[in-house]
Amino acid sequence: MKKILAKFNSATKVVWRRASALCYVPAMRGLALIFVLLFPAISEASVTGKARVHNSGLLVVDGVDIVLYGIDAPERAQNCRRNDREWRCGRYAARALIDKIADQEVRCDEKDVDEFERILGVCYLGETDLNAWMVQQGWALAFPWHTDAYVDLQVEARDSNKGLWRSQFVPPAEWRAGGRLGWERPVYVEAPEDCLIKGNINSIGQSTYHVPGGHYYDKVKIDSVRGERWFCSEEEAEAAGWIKAER
Repeated sequence: MKKILAKFNSATKVVWRRASALCYVPAMRGLALIFVLLFPAISEASVTGKARVHNSGLLVVDGVDIVLYGIDAPERAQNCRRNDREWRCGRYAARALIDKIADQEVRCDEKDVDEFERILGVCYLGETDLNAWMVQQGWALAFPWHTDAYVDLQVEARDSNKGLWRSQFVPPAEWRAGGRLGWERPVYVEAPEDCLIKGNINSIGQSTYHVPGGHYYDKVKIDSVRGERWFCSEEEAEAAGWIKAER
């Protein structure tokens, strides 16, 4: 039921936005208002359940993808530099969140949805705001394009050399867009035998897979440095938390 509610809630967001875009038509404005008034509970959904940490900025709660709102967290594949050595900071950030949650239930309150219809939410472990905790511990940056609620926590973490701030790093959003430290180069890997499905990570960190014959299949290269990989079946890709590309 929670999965259905979350998905239906995301759909209502799309309807509302499309209706809002047409608000110059009085009839559509009235229709959009009636829709919101009739479904007030759906407009503020929460998802509660055991959480699987896909990466330090994305949880899967009761089967629903939740992108942590207001923060910019590294992908598992991101590396940083500390004491002139490569440091797998993305994996450490994910591990910190895994250890914090420790198989307990979390509650995620929806704030918005992204362009891929994933919920952008603030997640709580008891009374602890996990989004804030990640920034406070230095494992994520504040993302003021969503909210400035976590900016002061980032300053504290930076000044205390916590988490990522102990090292040189590319901000996660820039890393997902292709930014790298000087020594960090793409490593393109060829497909293993009979494993032709391409697991790609796009510029905003969404993990999507492309099947042979797909619109972008021939253009996608698999960069192992970014955590991209090949899959032998669609079932394997989806079990690993990847979403099929729309084209």
